[in-house]
Amino acid sequence: YSVLAKELRSGIFPLDLTDSQITSVARGYEELNTGRRERRISMWQFYNLLTESIKSSYIDGYMGRCVNSFDITNHLSEAILKERDTWYLN
Repeated sequence: YSVLAKELRSGIFPLDLTDSQITSVARGYEELNTGRRERRISMWQFYNLLTESIKSSYIDGYMGRCVNSFDITNHLSEAILKERDTWYLN
């Protein structure tokens, strides 16, 4: 998301996490699923991975990223439940 041109990002739900925080989410996902046959994750676990990754943020950006983590989790949850298309799941 962060490397997309500004014109392309205008139609996509905003994600206010840095690349290193996304990497932290990916590592957390891998740790959750190590040794598991089915690689599933609940939205609660996903939200926890997002909030865990932003703990190292400066205080001035932490609250915004925390709210964004909640919003992106809800966005993805609604897209899954209502079978809507979203850039993140395509």
